[in-house]
Amino acid sequence: ARGMLDEAEAAFREVVESNPEIGVAHASLATLLARKGDEGAAMDQIRAGLEATDNDNLRLALAMRLEQQGDIDGAIEAYEKLYARRSDSALIANNLASMLAEHKADDPEKLARAVNIAQRFKDSGNPFMKDTYGWLLHLQGKDEQAAPLLRAAADQLATNGVVQFHAGFVFEKLGLTDRAHDYLAKAVEIADAQPYAGADEARAAFARVQAVRASQQQGAAPAETAPAETKQE
Repeated sequence: ARGMLDEAEAAFREVVESNPEIGVAHASLATLLARKGDEGAAMDQIRAGLEATDNDNLRLALAMRLEQQGDIDGAIEAYEKLYARRSDSALIANNLASMLAEHKADDPEKLARAVNIAQRFKDSGNPFMKDTYGWLLHLQGKDEQAAPLLRAAADQLATNGVVQFHAGFVFEKLGLTDRAHDYLAKAVEIADAQPYAGADEARAAFARVQAVRASQQQGAAPAETAPAETKQE
């Protein structure tokens, strides 16, 4: 916490060597290594920890890091293994359902599995889970049911680009252009500062909405009155 990373690494390594069964020590060391910019060493430490201890927090760390690195299939596989062990965990269920919805929506079997996993979030107050369930409703063609969930999630997670995009995209589908514009504008603003998966789709949707608004404004403008012709003598 004080920025003394080398000293912290030495301390964590001492704990790992003397007490290899402590999963959180492996996870803390991996986090520190990643903070120092050594992603390879961080992954190696997580895998070493999993060999030394049967720890679900390490399994979750592995799944999340695989997702961050863009190994979607590897991350989904890791989450599936976690879910088999901890189906009671709302976090694990949400992450797995969300990944299936985002990356495997074109696979009917995997989409159905995501919907089945996310059923528990129907009345959740958690905005991330509202977003997951709402987006799955959209993928099933139920945009009117999805909209209030996605709007609530986006209002609560104003700095999350993916959630802003989901809300804006569904409002676009419903023809609610002004609402779609506001959420998509946020999604693009966030993407410009911090890119995320789906940012290009958000930009494309925003461009479409802007074009529609421009067309509507042009159509609503009062027609110009033609100047009266001057009678020639």
